[in-house]
Amino acid sequence: MFDQYYGACPLSSAEVYDSSKGTFTTTGSMSVKRVFHTATLVANGKVLVTGGQDASAELYDPTSGAFAATGSMSVGRNSHTATLLANGRVLIAGGQNVSGALATAELYDPNGGTFAATGTMTVQRTSHTATLLANGKILITGGSNSTGELATTELYDPATGSFTAANNMVSKRAFHVAPLLRNGNVLVTGGMASKVSLSSAEVYDVVAGSFGGTTGPMMTARDSHFAVLLANGAVLVSGGSFGSSAGFTAELYNTASGTFTETGGMETGRALAAAVLLPVPDGRVFVSGGSDTISAELYK
Repeated sequence: MFDQYYGACPLSSAEVYDSSKGTFTTTGSMSVKRVFHTATLVANGKVLVTGGQDASAELYDPTSGAFAATGSMSVGRNSHTATLLANGRVLIAGGQNVSGALATAELYDPNGGTFAATGTMTVQRTSHTATLLANGKILITGGSNSTGELATTELYDPATGSFTAANNMVSKRAFHVAPLLRNGNVLVTGGMASKVSLSSAEVYDVVAGSFGGTTGPMMTARDSHFAVLLANGAVLVSGGSFGSSAGFTAELYNTASGTFTETGGMETGRALAAAVLLPVPDGRVFVSGGSDTISAELYK
């Protein structure tokens, strides 16, 4: 769980980055301080912010620069996942609260501004991943609970509202990342098991419905890192592993060869940083924050 490895400092402040000017400006504050929450862009252009301290949720309106309360979740949760579905709803799954890791899941309806229960995951999970597949299902991988890190995975089907167990990963892992590749498969990299950072990687084959063995490995062991699919189909993997050199280094994954190669490192070491691919024609990767830093940088 996050608080096992990283200090927590909840904040309510927010700011907006203007990529054309390369500047940050303050915007409206959230209604409560949050940490290890989620922020999801929904179809109407607003941003849904969930959990982090309690069961509350709110919407950020970029037009007004203000946050407004929306319906609350059924339980408080942090370190959960929030995934925009093809039907416009947002799947909230797992996470943790004072009772421990959670198996519950719920759906946010942006039209009604409400949360409703959906199927329960097959196991309790926190610090897991949730990846939207091309077929509309969600692949849930790894995470941890009272038993330790997990190798188990499952699929959520929006058509039935249910979770079903899928094939296990090769390795147990939490604090990993799982980006969707251009070919429709999912790359799973790094993470942590028994408080040790991992360099291993594996690929979920969406056609076979299984993990087809290992790929890579990465050049550096890392957890709490980020991975961004680039326009050329490669995946940029960087940061993580607070307190180690992995926080500065970066590498590129080549889907065709299944190999990682070194690329330019970051100026600042970061774990738990946010990273996003800026839209065309920019195409750079914007990286911000992370453990013990308020700085930001661009990868190009």
